[in-house]
Amino acid sequence: MTFFKHQNIKLKQNFTSCLLPLLNSLFPVPSKPKYYIPDYLLPIPNSRFPIPDSLIN
Repeated sequence: MTFFKHQNIKLKQNFTSCLLPLLNSLFPVPSKPKYYIPDYLLPIPNSRFPIPDSLIN
């Protein structure tokens, strides 16, 4: 059970590390973002994709 859990975490990390460069090439970060990606969809820090105040409130 622990083995599978560990493998799942490892796979997720590899998937994320492969996906991030692709996302960065697809979605270049503008000074004011025109799109909003929720935190639960992508594990990207807010510093990479700044969230406008209007979307938070």
